[in-house]
Amino acid sequence: MELIKEVVVVNPGWYDFLIDFFVPLLIGIVPVTIALITLKKNQEFQAKEREVSTTIEER
Repeated sequence: MELIKEVVVVNPGWYDFLIDFFVPLLIGIVPVTIALITLKKNQEFQAKEREVSTTIEER
């Protein structure tokens, strides 16, 4: 029974550590990822716009 008690005591600490470590990490990574994806799509969109405007100018 003592061994089970020790495991029960150890696990919440590990979970707390993982939550304390990964939650801020996720909170930090998610907006950065969204920002990068948005920037990339924005750049692609601008590149397409430039192509369209150059083809219009050529005509």
